[in-house]
Parts: sequence; structure tokens; C-alpha cells
Amino acid sequence: MRFFDLAFATYRRELANPIFVVASDDRQWCEKAFDKHDDVVITNKNSALFDFALLASCNHSIYDYGSFGFWTSVLAGGKTILAKGWSNITHPLLRAIEKYPPPNWRLFDLPEARDGTEDRVTSLLRQHGLY
Repeated sequence: MRFFDLAFATYRRELANPIFVVASDDRQWCEKAFDKHDDVVITNKNSALFDFALLASCNHSIYDYGSFGFWTSVLAGGKTILAKGWSNITHPLLRAIEKYPPPNWRLFDLPEARDGTEDRVTSLLRQHGLY
């Protein structure tokens, strides 16, 4: 959750009036996690193809894990904020991105996003002027 807060805060600082579009197979989690954000729109129960096309049409991306988000981020172009350390399992795409980072992609190393500790996350937020 803190990864998304950091990513949202970064784009709010860098972009004029961003709107965040969220697509997920777990809409309930998204509604609970993002209900405090007025600038977050969660897609309705659309098809995966519709959500894919919608995300690929966005100007910038926040990518947490998996091939779906990877490809929508690539196709969207623009800036991408990527969670490193989001999962205990390093996805093969993440290994490739770490080795050959695409232009305008930033990796936020947040292993504490997994284990729930907030001290390092808060420190990162402060470091980026976002806390």
C-alpha cells in the first residue's frame, strides 16, 4: 500500500492534476485501499481486454507486478514507476528491467511493502519530499 502512496505522491508533485486509473482482478481490495484518494478511478467489471486497452492508453503508469501491468506500461509510454521488492518472488520481467531499464522507468525499492514495516518507507517518502 505504501508503494502506491509514494507513487501517487510522486506523480501529484510532477504532473498537473493527474487522474489515476486502477484495473485489477481484486476490485474489493482496490476500493478499500484507495478509497481515501479522490483522484483514483477504479475500472468497473470490464473485460481484461478493455482494461488492458484503457491502461495502455494512459499517459504514465504505476506498475507493481506481473506481465499485464508490464505490457500496459510499455504500450502507454511516458513515465513508469515500478515497485522493486513488492513480492517475495522476483518476477523474470523485473530482473530484465533491472538489467536493462527502459527510459523514463523508475524503480522504487520497497522491500518493506512486503513485511509491513514502515520506518524505511517513511524515510523514503521524506527523502523524496513526499512526507
